[in-house]
Amino acid sequence: KLGLNIAKKRKQKFIEDIILGNLAILYFNRSDYKTSLEVFNEQLKVAVEIGDKFGEALAYGNIATIFFQLSDLNKTIEFLLKKKNIIEEMGNKRSLNIVLGNLGQYYLSLNDFQKAKECFEKKLKDSKEMEDKYNVGISYGYLGNFYFKKKEFKTSEKCLKKAISICRELKVQDFLGEYLYRLAELKYYQNEYKTALKHSNSSLKIAEEINQPKLINANKELKEKILR
Repeated sequence: KLGLNIAKKRKQKFIEDIILGNLAILYFNRSDYKTSLEVFNEQLKVAVEIGDKFGEALAYGNIATIFFQLSDLNKTIEFLLKKKNIIEEMGNKRSLNIVLGNLGQYYLSLNDFQKAKECFEKKLKDSKEMEDKYNVGISYGYLGNFYFKKKEFKTSEKCLKKAISICRELKVQDFLGEYLYRLAELKYYQNEYKTALKHSNSSLKIAEEINQPKLINANKELKEKILR
């Protein structure tokens, strides 16, 4: 706060921009979302004033994260879209790729299937154009979850298997475990219990190796249902 006061007195807007962002993150990490939001809005105002597009995009993204923590998905999307617009203007394709994935997940949580699909397919297309195999795999994973939620199991399975193949190749264990679990769940709903158990065991093994408690519990619950 001392540094912030000095920057304000000296009218050092760029430094003020940086300090406000750091201060807001400090409040966020303390779960003081109300104060964090106030400070991020102050930072946003400074960033716009000095034409700091990167700082502006960062502020919108951080504000979106606060609203996500507050379980307000509509506000989360509103500010993430503002970040998306600036990133597109800046031509930052890799940052845009990440935002598209996040947006797609939020839309999917709200059952806005059309917008979710648009985000996931755009992410996949851009990832292929950038030859970013990691995000190609993640995109297929998102689409696998998307079609699973729509109960389009054949398409979901195709996407999940592509995601699993890429994750195995790149040794991305956290997502690999998640996608194997989703495939196990899918097979359970198709009454293919032997295959479901195989995928769940593979997912559980990975979850235990990299210490993913939620995935461990999810697999144990699924296995109980399979073995009834």
